[in-house]
Amino acid sequence: MEKALYLVLVVYFLFGAFVIRIINKKKTKAEQNQNWLKYFTYLFIVNGLFAAVIFKIIYFHYICLAIIVFGYYEIFRLIYITRRTGIGIATLIIASVGFYLFFRFSTLDKDHIFFVLALVSAFDAFSQLTGQFLGKRKLLPIISPNKTTEGLMGGYLFSMLTAVLMHDLAGLNGYQAILLGFGIATFAFLGDVSASFVKRKFGVKDFSALIPGHGGFLDRFDSLIFAGSFMYLIINYL
Repeated sequence: MEKALYLVLVVYFLFGAFVIRIINKKKTKAEQNQNWLKYFTYLFIVNGLFAAVIFKIIYFHYICLAIIVFGYYEIFRLIYITRRTGIGIATLIIASVGFYLFFRFSTLDKDHIFFVLALVSAFDAFSQLTGQFLGKRKLLPIISPNKTTEGLMGGYLFSMLTAVLMHDLAGLNGYQAILLGFGIATFAFLGDVSASFVKRKFGVKDFSALIPGHGGFLDRFDSLIFAGSFMYLIINYL
């Protein structure tokens, strides 16, 4: 079933490529190249994550452990560079809780991991694409100037649509899938906003430049860390 559902995500990415082509018509050559770099890098990352879950080329919890290690590196790096110890210590404490829950999420059964990966991928991709294509109203201009209300709504729409399409995989009915999809999208958004808030406090644009077109590991995986932590808590405590 996972392989069949993965085809849905392939269709999403093809649609995303089509939207990027339209968006790029109004961009400079440099902006076009940047958009394609982000697209193909994200495509590579998402395929790697799903391959780890479906084909077990590498155990998914090893990937999560690598994300956590690089996440700690990026936080310590910012503390060293900016000398902002207060926000650094607060970030380390909160991040450690999130990292622990995220690693616990990586030990869930593959169907639940697949479900979260699919919804977060849909939310991340389409909140950005919808925002670029239709976005007019700034959502959080001080914390994250590029986020728009339209982008957020697009992310929620495609995330919950994906949840409904994949409800059997998670053992849910349609109504439960919509609620869980809403919750995962909300925590994905909170992860993104939290990362943006921390970067503002550190006075930087990105956590690092380790991932081409995306910044650092925390820039790319903030949504997944929060959404995965949420899923772990839902599965084990509700």
